Amino acid sequence: MKNEMTQYQDDKSSSALDNINELENNKKPSVSSINSNVEQEQETALRVETQDNLESTSTEDLSQNQEPQTKKTKIIEIITKSSIFGYFLNAMIIFGICFVCCWFVFYVLFTQVEVVGLSMLPTINSSAYDNKDTEHIDYVFILKSNHYERKDIVVIKEGKTTSNSRIIKRIIAVPGDTIGFKKTGFSPSNNNKISYDVYLNGKKLEENYIFEQKLYLFPSDGMGYDFYNLLVDDLDTSDGDGDGFFEITMDKNQYFVMGDNRNNSTDSRYFGPVTKDEIIGKSVIHVKYGQTLFETIWKSIFSQNLLIYTRR
Repeated sequence: MKNEMTQYQDDKSSSALDNINELENNKKPSVSSINSNVEQEQETALRVETQDNLESTSTEDLSQNQEPQTKKTKIIEIITKSSIFGYFLNAMIIFGICFVCCWFVFYVLFTQVEVVGLSMLPTINSSAYDNKDTEHIDYVFILKSNHYERKDIVVIKEGKTTSNSRIIKRIIAVPGDTIGFKKTGFSPSNNNKISYDVYLNGKKLEENYIFEQKLYLFPSDGMGYDFYNLLVDDLDTSDGDGDGFFEITMDKNQYFVMGDNRNNSTDSRYFGPVTKDEIIGKSVIHVKYGQTLFETIWKSIFSQNLLIYTRR
């Protein structure tokens, strides 16, 4: 019995020892397990390091890309906030507004007219006369008006002359004025040339702007112009019918016009007074041959040689 108990105890002790050894073996990891764990830890650390590098690189690239943009933004802010830029911008805006206004005025409100011929010498086309070149022509900008005054230079509609073209003349008499012509000489040997003076409202008209101061008419020039024939008949005293004087009073809306080259101009002495409706407009700016519109305006503003005919 005692031997059995001893054997039982030995077996129990042996079993307990085996259990302890097994637990200790379980606690000790194998070499392969350790190596595997080390490799996993290294891979994890490598991935973390790589991710950190990628994030760092991305941040650096982003900061490098943002740096020039930031500089450009700062430069733009400095420029836009500077007083010089403000002045320049304001100047450009003013220039643009002036350009649009000038374009509207000179090409919408005004009408550009080229002047052909010498009936307005010496005021217009003097270069054509001086150089004996009909290509040296001036042009004027005209403006429609409700009010015309003496000495205004105006453009008149077609149909007044045998050439049936527009003409440019100077207003001598306005509504209510009386214009008269008084004979001062007669030359039978020179195609019955009649010399005369012009009177406005009873006073002899002094005109320093006309081409020739000695004025004359030829009776033979009145072909096709009834008014001219009436004028000449009154001035011509050779046949005993005329008294050497002719006058006419302007009715409402009537104007008497003549060219500055008085002895070579077909005007109201030929076709009579014109009405207000027959006037296209008056000359506001006269651009001489060889000049530009800008040069003309510049001289008009900054010199005494004004070429604006609002009042002359």
